[in-house]
Order: sequence, then structure tokens, then C-alpha cells
Amino acid sequence: MKHARLFAGLSVLCLAVSTPALAQYSAKRDGDVVVLEDARHQMVVAVQPSAGNGTNEFKVKGQNILRGIPVLAPWANRLDEQAFYANGKRYGFDMQLGNIAGGAVPIHGFLTRTDQWQVKEVKADAHAA
Repeated sequence: MKHARLFAGLSVLCLAVSTPALAQYSAKRDGDVVVLEDARHQMVVAVQPSAGNGTNEFKVKGQNILRGIPVLAPWANRLDEQAFYANGKRYGFDMQLGNIAGGAVPIHGFLTRTDQWQVKEVKADAHAA
């Protein structure tokens, strides 16, 4: 009887050690929506690339904390020139392409007016989703 309990205890311990821990980050695709999750912080965001990369669901501990926001990228308001700067480098726009919102003075919003964004890969690792 004593050996049976010891064996049962060791079996449970071995099972617990061999079971992989729940991954902190996950990423999945649900139709046209990409769902990113941080399990440790109990946060889930759903992004819809074909609708300007907008989201109307950002849950923290099961509670949706927003009603809908557009992603204001690659810039958040009107620019003072037909270019933007990132990491000290200037990136000029090709105004002939027709993909810059706001005419001669660029403004955010192109993302919300196009269905051209396509998700090429959905993945998660130990550092991010």
C-alpha cells in the first residue's frame, strides 16, 4: 500500500514535469480577423486588416475595454512635408502612387480606406504574438 501511494505520487509528479507550460503568447486567424493573446496578462486583441487594421475588441481579464479604434499608422496626424522620419532617416513619399491620404499634405487614414492590407503570417513565440 505504501509503495502504491509512492508510485502514484511519482506518476503525478512525472506527468506535471512532462506537461509543457501554457505559452504566454498566442496568435491565430479567425476568418479575416487576427487574434493576439497574452495569457499571462489576460489580454486579447482582435484586429481586422481588411477594415483598415481596426479593432473593436481589446479584452483585459475578459472585459472589453474599447468600442473601436483605427490604427493611426504610419503617422497619427498631418505631416509638414511629403515624408516621415524613423530612426533618424527620412522616408519620402512617392505622391504619384496615389496611396497617400490627404492630398499634398499627408494625413492619417489611408489604412481605413483600403482593403489592400493582407496578412501573410500569423505566429507567436516566447516573446510576442
